Amino acid sequence: MPYRIQEVGDFQTFYPYYTERANLLSFQIIYSLAGEGHLDYKDMSFTIKPGQIFIINCMEHHVYYTPIGKTWDTLWVHFYGENVLPVFKEINSYGYAPFTVNNKYQMETWLRRILTLNQEKSLGYEVQSSNIINEILTEMLMQVLTTNEPITSVPKDIEAVINYIEQHYQESLSLDELASRFGISKYHLARKFKATTRITVNEFIILTRINFAKHRLRESDDTVTSIAYECGMNNVSHFINLFKEREGLTPLTYRKVWLSDGKKDYGYVGVLG
Repeated sequence: MPYRIQEVGDFQTFYPYYTERANLLSFQIIYSLAGEGHLDYKDMSFTIKPGQIFIINCMEHHVYYTPIGKTWDTLWVHFYGENVLPVFKEINSYGYAPFTVNNKYQMETWLRRILTLNQEKSLGYEVQSSNIINEILTEMLMQVLTTNEPITSVPKDIEAVINYIEQHYQESLSLDELASRFGISKYHLARKFKATTRITVNEFIILTRINFAKHRLRESDDTVTSIAYECGMNNVSHFINLFKEREGLTPLTYRKVWLSDGKKDYGYVGVLG
């Protein structure tokens, strides 16, 4: 495979969690979900906020940790491949820095999909995982190439629509309703939203609901029916089909896989690798 997964994880950490390493033949992508982290890399220091992503060449010395009084939730993957070094150099061609992703839901979905694939280890999981790594690296590279800067801003009108969806995804939402609410032509909204996030308004709504559902499947004992209604989807069969199309397994199987593989690390001090 072009890219081979070495390790993948979902961490919820608190001080004094840290990782320090060097001379490991691996690259690591870390995506910050919540809280705050800190990265020391290439004689530079960065505060990592939610929605930011960075990639590390683990042959080089680096330290990342959860600061005093903070918590930090991340999704991460270690991988390697012969083609990764030139891509890594291109991503950082304008200077090394973590940057904010255009579509945090798509990035979280990609990384959680890799996690699920490598927990379940069904036929072809290596191929699918390699393909998703390629998608993530391509997305990171395209952001750099199209902006020539590490941080990309979202247009204010699209940001307002995104914030509204995040707060009201449990309600009935549609392109027409959002366009009317924000005084935008639905055709203009559809085009601009996809240009900004690279997915449609409808797909963004679906991903928001599914990400909420995945959280509830992991953290609660609620039934699939209850979770479907809770995330704004009253047709349970439709919810299950949408979930399986995007995650590769049903909600109930997702919960079983998650529970059977010991899921999280709740903070430690140590050296990995």
